[in-house]
Amino acid sequence: MATSKEKILEIIEEVKKGICDDCLSRLSKVSPRQQVNTITRKLQEDGILRREKGICQECSKQKLINKTSSGDSYSIYAGSLLLDKADQSTVNIAEKLDSVRRKIIKAFDKIDLGCGKSEEKKEIEHFSEKLARLEKEERITRNIASVIRLVNTFRNLVIYDRYIPNPEECELLGKALLIVHNWCEKVKQI
Repeated sequence: MATSKEKILEIIEEVKKGICDDCLSRLSKVSPRQQVNTITRKLQEDGILRREKGICQECSKQKLINKTSSGDSYSIYAGSLLLDKADQSTVNIAEKLDSVRRKIIKAFDKIDLGCGKSEEKKEIEHFSEKLARLEKEERITRNIASVIRLVNTFRNLVIYDRYIPNPEECELLGKALLIVHNWCEKVKQI
């Protein structure tokens, strides 16, 4: 189960142009709204997001909005490196996990489009909710869903909590990333 902080960060990541605390509270189902404000102010202090006056992408009102620090993607990176077994190059853990998550999202979208789901949705479906739905609908196997959850959990720890995996965890992540990479490649070919 995702924490309130993870739910909020997931929405901010999906809504690239910025979102107000009111809409964050509604979409993340985190209440009261003051809890969202407390979390977003702490995330701003930690340098994970920016809070500035602007137009909220959801309600189209001029308000104080929340955006990722870099505008497009998170700028918080772990200090240690991971040897990626897929391409044998040394890459930043956070960048790699974020990149893999984007590939997973594209694969989810392809699976949905292949089953006649509309590309446009009124409500944002969170990553974890979409994974659970696709697994329940048996469009993603339980073993792949479990590996995706593992990768996403470590991604959240590295990016949001600045956690640096130990060598054993890096080895596990390298294998999990390879499994997810291969699965994404198979989905591309469908």
